[in-house]
Amino acid sequence: MSLCALFARNLVCQSLAEFLSVTDLAQVQALSPVALSALEGSSAWLKSASAALPTFQLCPDLLGTANRSQFLALMKTLASVSTADGCEIPLASIADAQKMSKMLTNVNKAAAGHLAKGGSTAHIALAKIHFDSATIEAAFESARAADRHGGGETDLCFGTAVTIPGTSGRGGGAPLRLHFGWQDGALMLSARDDDLASSSIDMPQDQGFLYDDFAGQAPLTLDLMSVSTALTLSYRGMAMQTNSPWQAAASGIFALTRGKAAARDALTRGLVCVICVRDGMPEHSTYLAKTLHLDNPQR
Repeated sequence: MSLCALFARNLVCQSLAEFLSVTDLAQVQALSPVALSALEGSSAWLKSASAALPTFQLCPDLLGTANRSQFLALMKTLASVSTADGCEIPLASIADAQKMSKMLTNVNKAAAGHLAKGGSTAHIALAKIHFDSATIEAAFESARAADRHGGGETDLCFGTAVTIPGTSGRGGGAPLRLHFGWQDGALMLSARDDDLASSSIDMPQDQGFLYDDFAGQAPLTLDLMSVSTALTLSYRGMAMQTNSPWQAAASGIFALTRGKAAARDALTRGLVCVICVRDGMPEHSTYLAKTLHLDNPQR
Protein backbone atom coordinates (compact mmCIF):
# COMPACT_ATOMS: atom_id res chain seq x y z
CA MET A 1 0.00 0.00 0.00
CA SER A 2 1.31 3.47 -0.90
CA LEU A 3 2.02 6.09 1.73
CA CYS A 4 -0.85 8.24 0.40
CA ALA A 5 -3.30 5.35 0.63
CA LEU A 6 -2.14 4.53 4.13
CA PHE A 7 -2.57 8.17 5.17
CA ALA A 8 -6.05 8.27 3.66
CA ARG A 9 -7.11 5.11 5.51
CA ASN A 10 -5.82 6.55 8.79
CA LEU A 11 -7.74 9.75 8.21
CA VAL A 12 -10.95 7.85 7.50
CA CYS A 13 -10.48 5.67 10.58
CA GLN A 14 -9.97 8.67 12.83
CA SER A 15 -12.93 10.58 11.38
CA LEU A 16 -15.38 7.68 11.63
CA ALA A 17 -14.15 6.65 15.05
CA GLU A 18 -15.36 9.88 16.63
CA PHE A 19 -18.97 8.82 15.94
CA LEU A 20 -18.67 5.32 17.38
CA SER A 21 -19.32 4.00 20.88
CA VAL A 22 -16.47 2.61 22.96
CA THR A 23 -17.73 -0.91 22.20
CA ASP A 24 -17.66 -0.21 18.47
CA LEU A 25 -14.19 1.32 18.75
CA ALA A 26 -12.83 -1.89 20.25
CA GLN A 27 -14.26 -3.86 17.33
CA VAL A 28 -12.90 -1.41 14.73
CA GLN A 29 -9.48 -1.42 16.36
CA ALA A 30 -9.37 -5.20 16.08
CA LEU A 31 -9.96 -5.12 12.32
CA SER A 32 -6.42 -4.38 11.21
CA PRO A 33 -3.06 -2.93 12.24
CA VAL A 34 -3.99 0.24 10.33
CA ALA A 35 -7.14 0.73 12.39
CA LEU A 36 -5.20 -0.02 15.56
CA SER A 37 -2.56 2.57 14.69
CA ALA A 38 -5.13 5.18 13.67
CA LEU A 39 -7.17 4.90 16.86
CA GLU A 40 -4.18 4.87 19.18
CA GLY A 41 -2.98 8.13 17.66
CA SER A 42 -6.34 9.91 17.80
CA SER A 43 -8.69 11.41 20.39
CA ALA A 44 -11.47 9.01 19.40
CA TRP A 45 -11.45 7.03 22.64
CA LEU A 46 -11.67 10.16 24.78
CA LYS A 47 -14.45 11.67 22.64
CA SER A 48 -16.45 8.45 22.62
CA ALA A 49 -16.16 7.98 26.40
CA SER A 50 -17.03 11.64 27.00
CA ALA A 51 -20.16 11.25 24.88
CA ALA A 52 -21.19 8.24 26.97
CA LEU A 53 -20.47 10.14 30.22
CA PRO A 54 -21.58 13.71 29.38
CA THR A 55 -21.63 14.93 33.00
CA PHE A 56 -18.02 13.90 33.64
CA GLN A 57 -14.84 15.80 32.85
CA LEU A 58 -12.48 13.01 31.85
CA CYS A 59 -8.71 13.19 32.03
CA PRO A 60 -7.15 12.00 28.72
CA ASP A 61 -4.94 9.55 30.64
CA LEU A 62 -8.05 7.54 31.55
CA LEU A 63 -8.38 6.49 27.92
CA GLY A 64 -4.68 5.99 27.30
CA THR A 65 -3.33 2.52 26.67
CA ALA A 66 -2.25 2.01 30.30
CA ASN A 67 -5.65 2.73 31.89
CA ARG A 68 -8.22 2.18 29.15
CA SER A 69 -9.28 -1.38 29.87
CA GLN A 70 -9.69 -0.61 33.59
CA PHE A 71 -11.70 2.55 32.92
CA LEU A 72 -13.98 0.91 30.34
CA ALA A 73 -14.91 -1.68 32.95
CA LEU A 74 -16.09 1.15 35.26
CA MET A 75 -18.13 3.08 32.70
CA LYS A 76 -21.42 1.21 33.17
CA THR A 77 -21.47 2.02 36.89
CA LEU A 78 -20.51 5.66 36.32
CA ALA A 79 -23.12 6.09 33.58
CA SER A 80 -25.90 4.78 35.82
CA VAL A 81 -25.81 7.64 38.34
CA SER A 82 -27.59 11.00 38.09
CA THR A 83 -25.71 14.24 38.65
CA ALA A 84 -27.26 16.92 40.83
CA ASP A 85 -27.96 20.36 39.36
CA GLY A 86 -26.19 19.63 36.08
CA CYS A 87 -22.73 19.97 37.61
CA GLU A 88 -19.68 18.57 35.84
CA ILE A 89 -17.84 15.87 37.79
CA PRO A 90 -14.06 15.79 37.27
CA LEU A 91 -12.24 12.47 37.04
CA ALA A 92 -8.52 13.17 37.17
CA SER A 93 -7.09 9.66 37.62
CA ILE A 94 -7.91 5.97 37.38
CA ALA A 95 -7.69 5.84 41.20
CA ASP A 96 -10.45 8.47 41.48
CA ALA A 97 -12.60 6.59 38.97
CA GLN A 98 -12.15 3.31 40.82
CA LYS A 99 -12.95 4.89 44.19
CA MET A 100 -16.10 6.54 42.84
CA SER A 101 -17.23 3.35 41.11
CA LYS A 102 -16.77 1.38 44.33
CA MET A 103 -18.80 3.91 46.31
CA LEU A 104 -21.58 3.87 43.73
CA THR A 105 -21.66 0.08 43.70
CA ASN A 106 -21.97 0.04 47.49
CA VAL A 107 -24.73 2.66 47.73
CA ASN A 108 -26.63 0.89 44.95
CA LYS A 109 -26.55 -2.26 47.07
CA ALA A 110 -27.74 -0.30 50.11
CA ALA A 111 -30.55 1.30 48.09
CA ALA A 112 -31.63 -2.05 46.64
CA GLY A 113 -31.62 -3.58 50.11
CA HIS A 114 -33.76 -0.73 51.42
CA LEU A 115 -36.34 -1.18 48.65
CA ALA A 116 -36.34 -4.97 49.05
CA LYS A 117 -37.25 -4.53 52.72
CA GLY A 118 -40.30 -2.40 51.90
CA GLY A 119 -38.80 1.06 51.51
CA SER A 120 -40.61 3.39 49.11
CA THR A 121 -37.77 5.51 47.69
CA ALA A 122 -34.00 5.55 47.40
CA HIS A 123 -32.25 8.27 45.40
CA ILE A 124 -28.56 8.24 44.51
CA ALA A 125 -26.70 11.22 43.08
CA LEU A 126 -23.28 12.70 42.49
CA ALA A 127 -22.90 16.31 43.60
CA LYS A 128 -20.20 18.97 43.70
CA ILE A 129 -20.52 21.05 46.86
CA HIS A 130 -18.76 24.42 47.13
CA PHE A 131 -18.29 26.09 50.52
CA ASP A 132 -17.81 29.80 51.13
CA SER A 133 -14.11 30.64 51.18
CA ALA A 134 -14.54 33.65 53.50
CA THR A 135 -15.95 31.55 56.36
CA ILE A 136 -14.41 28.13 55.63
CA GLU A 137 -12.43 28.17 58.90
CA ALA A 138 -15.70 27.09 60.52
CA ALA A 139 -15.03 23.63 59.07
CA PHE A 140 -12.00 23.12 61.29
CA GLU A 141 -11.84 22.56 65.02
CA SER A 142 -9.19 25.27 65.31
CA ALA A 143 -11.93 27.77 64.48
CA ARG A 144 -13.83 26.64 67.57
CA ALA A 145 -10.78 27.14 69.78
CA ALA A 146 -10.13 30.57 68.33
CA ASP A 147 -13.77 31.55 68.83
CA ARG A 148 -13.75 30.47 72.47
CA HIS A 149 -10.64 32.53 73.03
CA GLY A 150 -12.36 35.57 71.49
CA GLY A 151 -15.62 35.06 73.36
CA GLY A 152 -18.06 35.11 70.41
CA GLU A 153 -19.97 32.70 68.21
CA THR A 154 -18.45 31.35 65.01
CA ASP A 155 -20.14 32.04 61.69
CA LEU A 156 -21.95 29.28 59.86
CA CYS A 157 -20.11 28.54 56.61
CA PHE A 158 -22.70 27.83 53.92
CA GLY A 159 -22.27 25.39 51.05
CA THR A 160 -24.19 25.12 47.81
CA ALA A 161 -27.59 23.48 48.22
CA VAL A 162 -28.02 20.26 46.22
CA THR A 163 -31.24 19.28 44.47
CA ILE A 164 -31.67 15.50 44.56
CA PRO A 165 -32.59 14.21 41.07
CA GLY A 166 -35.88 12.36 40.79
CA THR A 167 -37.57 14.07 43.77
CA SER A 168 -39.55 16.67 41.81
CA GLY A 169 -43.15 16.77 43.00
CA ARG A 170 -42.25 14.55 45.96
CA GLY A 171 -45.38 14.42 48.15
CA GLY A 172 -46.84 17.33 46.20
CA GLY A 173 -43.99 19.64 47.25
CA ALA A 174 -40.88 21.05 45.63
CA PRO A 175 -37.88 18.83 44.86
CA LEU A 176 -35.85 17.75 47.86
CA ARG A 177 -32.83 19.98 48.45
CA LEU A 178 -29.97 19.20 50.81
CA HIS A 179 -28.35 22.21 52.50
CA PHE A 180 -24.81 22.04 53.84
CA GLY A 181 -22.83 24.15 56.28
CA TRP A 182 -19.98 24.06 58.80
CA GLN A 183 -19.83 25.36 62.35
CA ASP A 184 -17.17 24.70 64.99
CA GLY A 185 -15.71 21.84 62.96
CA ALA A 186 -19.07 20.10 62.59
CA LEU A 187 -20.88 19.46 59.32
CA MET A 188 -24.40 20.92 59.46
CA LEU A 189 -27.26 19.56 57.34
CA SER A 190 -30.87 20.32 56.50
CA ALA A 191 -33.17 18.49 54.05
CA ARG A 192 -35.97 20.67 52.66
CA ASP A 193 -38.71 20.79 50.05
CA ASP A 194 -39.90 24.33 50.84
CA ASP A 195 -37.40 26.38 48.77
CA LEU A 196 -36.03 28.09 51.89
CA ALA A 197 -32.57 29.61 51.44
CA SER A 198 -29.70 28.18 53.50
CA SER A 199 -29.23 31.51 55.29
CA SER A 200 -32.87 31.44 56.45
CA ILE A 201 -32.78 27.99 58.09
CA ASP A 202 -33.04 28.10 61.88
CA MET A 203 -30.41 26.73 64.21
CA PRO A 204 -31.71 24.01 66.59
CA GLN A 205 -32.39 24.86 70.21
CA ASP A 206 -31.40 21.32 71.20
CA GLN A 207 -31.17 17.87 69.63
CA GLY A 208 -34.63 16.95 70.89
CA PHE A 209 -36.20 18.78 67.95
CA LEU A 210 -35.56 15.80 65.70
CA TYR A 211 -38.08 13.58 67.42
CA ASP A 212 -40.32 16.13 69.19
CA ASP A 213 -41.23 19.42 67.50
CA PHE A 214 -40.74 18.04 63.98
CA ALA A 215 -41.96 14.50 64.54
CA GLY A 216 -44.73 15.01 62.00
CA GLN A 217 -42.30 15.72 59.16
CA ALA A 218 -41.23 13.05 56.67
CA PRO A 219 -38.21 11.13 58.05
CA LEU A 220 -35.21 10.43 55.84
CA THR A 221 -31.95 8.52 56.00
CA LEU A 222 -28.88 10.12 54.41
CA ASP A 223 -25.49 8.74 53.34
CA LEU A 224 -22.81 11.24 52.27
CA MET A 225 -19.28 10.27 51.12
CA SER A 226 -16.61 12.44 49.52
CA VAL A 227 -14.49 11.42 46.52
CA SER A 228 -11.30 13.30 47.33
CA THR A 229 -7.65 12.67 48.09
CA ALA A 230 -7.48 15.84 50.21
CA LEU A 231 -9.98 14.79 52.86
CA THR A 232 -12.31 12.02 53.97
CA LEU A 233 -15.94 12.90 54.57
CA SER A 234 -18.02 9.81 55.29
CA TYR A 235 -21.39 9.97 57.05
CA ARG A 236 -23.73 7.02 56.82
CA GLY A 237 -27.19 6.24 58.11
CA MET A 238 -27.94 9.76 59.33
CA ALA A 239 -31.52 10.29 60.53
CA MET A 240 -33.07 13.52 59.25
CA GLN A 241 -36.46 15.22 59.26
CA THR A 242 -37.69 17.20 56.27
CA ASN A 243 -37.88 21.01 56.73
CA SER A 244 -36.28 20.91 60.17
CA PRO A 245 -33.59 23.29 61.54
CA TRP A 246 -29.91 22.68 60.93
CA GLN A 247 -28.61 19.53 62.56
CA ALA A 248 -25.04 18.43 63.17
CA ALA A 249 -24.01 15.37 61.16
CA ALA A 250 -23.41 12.23 63.18
CA SER A 251 -22.42 8.62 62.49
CA GLY A 252 -19.35 9.43 60.46
CA ILE A 253 -15.90 10.95 60.13
CA PHE A 254 -14.23 14.09 58.79
CA ALA A 255 -10.47 13.57 58.38
CA LEU A 256 -7.83 15.84 56.83
CA THR A 257 -5.86 13.22 54.91
CA ARG A 258 -3.46 15.74 53.32
CA GLY A 259 -3.53 18.59 55.81
CA LYS A 260 -5.68 21.63 56.45
CA ALA A 261 -4.57 23.66 53.42
CA ALA A 262 -5.45 20.86 50.98
CA ALA A 263 -8.81 20.30 52.71
CA ARG A 264 -9.62 24.02 52.61
CA ASP A 265 -8.84 24.11 48.90
CA ALA A 266 -11.00 21.04 48.18
CA LEU A 267 -13.98 22.39 50.14
CA THR A 268 -13.96 25.80 48.48
CA ARG A 269 -13.20 24.65 44.93
CA GLY A 270 -15.94 22.02 45.04
CA LEU A 271 -16.07 18.69 46.87
CA VAL A 272 -17.40 15.78 44.82
CA CYS A 273 -19.69 13.59 46.92
CA VAL A 274 -21.79 10.47 46.53
CA ILE A 275 -25.23 10.97 48.13
CA CYS A 276 -27.93 8.43 48.90
CA VAL A 277 -31.29 9.53 50.35
CA ARG A 278 -33.83 6.94 51.49
CA ASP A 279 -37.26 7.35 53.02
CA GLY A 280 -37.78 6.34 56.64
CA MET A 281 -35.50 6.21 59.65
CA PRO A 282 -32.20 4.28 59.52
CA GLU A 283 -32.11 0.62 60.39
CA HIS A 284 -29.76 -0.31 63.20
CA SER A 285 -28.39 -3.35 61.46
CA THR A 286 -25.03 -4.50 60.12
CA TYR A 287 -26.31 -4.70 56.54
CA LEU A 288 -25.86 -1.03 55.60
CA ALA A 289 -22.56 -0.81 57.43
CA LYS A 290 -21.20 -3.72 55.44
CA THR A 291 -22.50 -2.59 52.05
CA LEU A 292 -21.23 0.97 52.54
CA HIS A 293 -17.76 0.00 53.81
CA LEU A 294 -15.31 2.35 52.09
CA ASP A 295 -11.98 1.17 53.50
CA ASN A 296 -11.84 4.29 55.68
CA PRO A 297 -10.71 4.33 59.32
CA GLN A 298 -13.66 4.33 61.69
CA ARG A 299 -14.19 6.23 64.93
